[in-house]
Amino acid sequence: MPLSEAMIASAPPDWPKPASQQREMMKRRDAGQDSIALGAETVSHEGLWVDDNQLRAISVPTLVIYGGNDHAAFYAKAKSRFPNLQFKTIEGASHGSAMQRPQFLA
Repeated sequence: MPLSEAMIASAPPDWPKPASQQREMMKRRDAGQDSIALGAETVSHEGLWVDDNQLRAISVPTLVIYGGNDHAAFYAKAKSRFPNLQFKTIEGASHGSAMQRPQFLA
């Protein structure tokens, strides 16, 4: 699956779909992507994942920052499962744009 299609498929259900002109631009950018390298990079994350017990054991203040346009249900579930973590929403931001907002550093 091309990167642009994966990004569209993983967007929140109420997120607007890109217009045809945007899709064409995204397809042109896909041509420069190495899908095998992207897949290898994703698979390489395996040793970095932590399980629920490890997250619950965190004893230092930990802040999870996410975009308000991200998958809200995922973060709502995480809040209930990990009360020791603090969550901050950057309204109007997506997964990729949250760190570019001034609120990210506030």
